[in-house]
Amino acid sequence: MNGAQLHLLTNHFPVIGTLLITALLACGLYLRNETVIKISLGFFIFIAVISLPAYFSGEEAEEAVEHLAGVSHHNIHEHEEASLFAIIAMEVLGVLAMAALLFKNNFKILVRVTAVVSLIVLALMFRSAWLGGKIMHAETQEKVELEK
Repeated sequence: MNGAQLHLLTNHFPVIGTLLITALLACGLYLRNETVIKISLGFFIFIAVISLPAYFSGEEAEEAVEHLAGVSHHNIHEHEEASLFAIIAMEVLGVLAMAALLFKNNFKILVRVTAVVSLIVLALMFRSAWLGGKIMHAETQEKVELEK
């Protein structure tokens, strides 16, 4: 398996995983169920780790498509920049989740901070995915009409 294939295989996990785990954490907070909250924190740590292959395989994926007709270097660059912010935020989220599990004295505040950061990560992941889709999917391109 090459880097481009790895990127295509793994790039959905951070986006969908963050969405599902954020929803799980919200349910845990709403129900005041510490077990569900701790499970969601564990999943945030897991998703932070499995997001790394998606990010680090991006360069090889770029090399595989940058020469293809219809592929915009501008779109690749935008996706690359958005992905950097998203992966940094994702790793911060993983560290916060781990801290919440380890530092029992500050559990409640760390869980709340984790919940807020998860929403930020979710937005960053959605943006990165949307920009990534613009690289090869013509249906996501903005239509530009020519003036007569």
